[in-house]
Amino acid sequence: MIQELRERAKALQQEDKEKYELISNILSDDNCFLKIDIETGYSILKDLGIEDIEKTYIKLMKRK
Repeated sequence: MIQELRERAKALQQEDKEKYELISNILSDDNCFLKIDIETGYSILKDLGIEDIEKTYIKLMKRK
């Protein structure tokens, strides 16, 4: 799942390079969703166009 998010962020860099490079940097850490607060996590998922943000966030928090 994290790899899919990385690919989305990379593809979206053409739209807003600075924003999606920052997201890509955050996503480079496999455990990034365990280290960032929930608001930031939700914001990243929203920016990446994830439809079911809450369900996706929970999956990301459960992975170890």
